[in-house]
This record gives sequence, structure tokens and C-alpha cells, in this order.
Amino acid sequence: SSLREKAQRPRETDGDSTILRRAALEVNRWVKTGEMPTLGITRGDYATNTKFCTFCGGDLEWCQKGEKETNTTTPPVELLPPGRLVTRVLGEKTVCWLWYSASLYSRATGGKDGIGIVRAGGVDSKSGLLEALHRYEKQFGCEPFQTYPVTLDLSDGANCEAFHTGHFTTSAVLHKVLWFVKASNGSTGNHIQLIRGDQAAKGIEGPVDVKCTGGPVVCRSTVQCPTPNVVASMNVRDIWTPGQRKFDNRAYLLIASVDPLVVFYRMGHLRYSVLNYKGSEDLDFNVHVTNPRFAYNLTNDTSQFIKPFESLRDELIKQYGPSVGQMRFVTLKQSVMNAMLSIVYAVRGVIEHKELWKDAQGKRFKELNITSWSQVAHAGYELRWSYLFMALDIAFDTRGNAFVLDVNTGPSFYHKMALPEWFRRERSIMMREAADVMQEVAFKKVYARAHNSTGWDLLKNLQLPSFWLPLYNEPNGGAARGPTGDRLLEYGACPRANPL
Repeated sequence: SSLREKAQRPRETDGDSTILRRAALEVNRWVKTGEMPTLGITRGDYATNTKFCTFCGGDLEWCQKGEKETNTTTPPVELLPPGRLVTRVLGEKTVCWLWYSASLYSRATGGKDGIGIVRAGGVDSKSGLLEALHRYEKQFGCEPFQTYPVTLDLSDGANCEAFHTGHFTTSAVLHKVLWFVKASNGSTGNHIQLIRGDQAAKGIEGPVDVKCTGGPVVCRSTVQCPTPNVVASMNVRDIWTPGQRKFDNRAYLLIASVDPLVVFYRMGHLRYSVLNYKGSEDLDFNVHVTNPRFAYNLTNDTSQFIKPFESLRDELIKQYGPSVGQMRFVTLKQSVMNAMLSIVYAVRGVIEHKELWKDAQGKRFKELNITSWSQVAHAGYELRWSYLFMALDIAFDTRGNAFVLDVNTGPSFYHKMALPEWFRRERSIMMREAADVMQEVAFKKVYARAHNSTGWDLLKNLQLPSFWLPLYNEPNGGAARGPTGDRLLEYGACPRANPL
């Protein structure tokens, strides 16, 4: 009996067919006893990860730097043993692989010969996000710019002319307000140009007399409207700059399921500029942009510009005293969570189409009704069950309102920096738990789909992670309760920036 049990125990060296066969057996056990199938990352078609290889150092076994990898089936060997990833220690390059991986294959869903779990994207576009936010606002009658700064899509002719003729800069207060002009699909900060309102108003009449700090987004001899693929975001009004330094909160979202909607969050960390903030008249790029790679050019002491989120409590207590400071910190966290949800609701319509059956060649999407688990492997189709890993950059005004500045579906790993140990530890457990959550959710949804069920009941009772916290669970009634005890923003409700 013990020899039989040992032979049936999952092993790191299990072949693809063995993993698929064992997954089918473990489904039967789960139905009878409620015991989850064995989790664990397996071999799979990781060819879609090619572009991410060089980000992780380029020397993983299967990933040849600058070249197409020669082995698209094997992830880092540290991931292959069966079991939950949260229980083990992983090296930095393996965590990096999880961070950027475009897909996962799990023992619970049959491994390489079973069902792939794909990482969705498509919400990085700044103009696309703005369109999604406005669509939600129009649908539910909400005021704009409550959880994100005033932002104009300059590819719209009316917006472009309003921006460059001073429509948004006519009052004395707005005359010298700072704008961030960005490429719609830009990343890492190189594409950003700083421009004051009084300078923007000169654009139509004559030359644009501004310093180009990044790519020439609107730095031309004359401005042409519309300006394709460019947005302009106003600096957050009355922005909070503790210690006279600008910062943002890089927070994380894990959309584990789109339909039904299941979302987890992490408050993340803070990213500071290393130069003092003197107001919107200062056009020094390094004062305003908080991407760590710019700060790292000025100092290699990352503790100066990467700090724990909880350190904001100390700043508020220092400013307002223990009682009021703690109250403001709690309210600020509530504001962050509501801002996160406003983004989730806006992009939900953009990503709902991601959960589709896809043929093995990837040539087209189509629905495929299955009646049994094994039919997936034999029908020549694979299910690409999607999830979304997102990073939000959030600033605050002095009243504690959160404003989402940017959304990233491929956030930077902060390479080649001597990062604080607490940061590396949090990053590791965050990604290990995320992979475990995705495997459990994918298994339960695939099982439900195979048995003509929505899976709502199964997703009510997830083995909740300790690091990721629930933000929204549609089967459990929607939005979670925030730190103030109040329920967070529900779908269809209007976000509103309120004073404390």
C-alpha cells in the first residue's frame, strides 16, 4: 500500500501525459472529498514569453538573451516541484520569470497537455483607459476626474485645441498649472514632457517654447491638432508632498477572474523623487517623475526613494498627531481601494472578451462546449483562461483623495538596483501567492465550465492568500469592506473625491 501511494505521489520529473492523467484522477478525489488537486507550475508552451526573457537577466536555461529561446517548454527548474509556491523560497530570476510570464501551466489543470492560463493585457493605453473611464461615467451619470487627474486625449481635435488655446488655463490659478504630456502607449517615463498651462496656450499661435525632457511628444515648431496617440494630464491639484518631495503609491491588482469578477489587491510601496518639490513652476523632470530608474541615476541608495506604504502613517501622525493622523491614514487607504475599483470597473468591459476558447494554433477564437475533462486534450483545442496583473501609480492631494496617474499590465521589476530586503521579500511572496491563486481559480472555473456551471459557488470559497487581500468578489456579493468599515465602491456607483 505504501509503495502504491509513493508511486502515485506527484514528482518533479513527471511526464506531460502523467500530469494530465493524474489531474483527471485528482478531480475525482476533489469531487468526493473537497481536497484541492496538487498545484505546481509545469512544462508548457512558453513561447509567448520570449520578449520578457532579457528582462530577467537572459541567462535562464530556456532563455537565450537577445535570441529566440531554444526550449519553449520548461520554466525555471525551481518552479517544477509539486505544491504551492508560497511554501518555498525562490531565486530572484525565478521570481522575475513569474513577474513577466505571459502564461502559466499548472498541474491542477493538466499541465502542458491540459489547459493554459494566460495573462491578459490590453489596458496599458492611456487614451484607451481614459475612454473606458469616460464610458463608465456616461453610463452611470458620474462626474469625471474624481479618482484620476484632469486628463485630455489630444487625438481628439476639440480637446487638443482647448488645451493649446488656454481653455483649461484661463484662470489665474490654472495659468501656471503643470501638465504631463505623454505618449498614449509610453512607459518608463522617457516619453513624458512637462509643460505649464501658459506655455501650452502658445501652441496654436506659434512655436512651442518648452524644454523637451523626454521624447518629442509635442515638441514641434508648431502644434498640429489633433495630435495622435498623446494625452495631457494635469498635475494633481493641491498635491501632498511630505518632506517637500513628490511621491506616488505603486499599488497592485490581481484580477483572478473576469466573469465572475474576483479581484485581490496589495497596497504596494511608495516611490519618491529625490529632489525637493518647489511647485508647478519647476520644470526639472527629476523633481516630478517618480520612476525609480530616474532617482537611481542620482543616488544608488534605494531606501531614499522606495519606502513601505505603511510609512505614510508615520508622516500623517507627524503632521496631525496620533489620533487624527491614524484616522487620516485609514481614510486614505479607503480612498486608494475605491480608486482601484474605479479602474477595475472601467476596464472590465475591455477585458471581458479575454476569456475565450482558443485553438492550439492561435489563429482564431471560438467557443467550445465540453462534456468531460479529457475532451479538452483530445479535441485539438486549449483553453486560455485569463488573469490580469496590474500596477497602479497613485498620488494624493492634501485631503487624502487618491488619484490614479497610470496603469501598467507589465510593471517594471526594478532591475539592477540594490533594493531593500523588505521590498524583495514582499515582491517574492506577492508573486508566489499570485501564481497559487491563479491556479486555484483556473481549476475551479475550468471544472465548472466542463460541467455547464458558472462556477460562482466554487469561487465563493477560495483558499485566501495571506498577502493579497480581497477587493471584490462577485459571487460573495461584490465589493469588500474597507478599513473604515464601510463597503467599498460598488459597480454602478459613482466615485467622488471628498474632503476629510
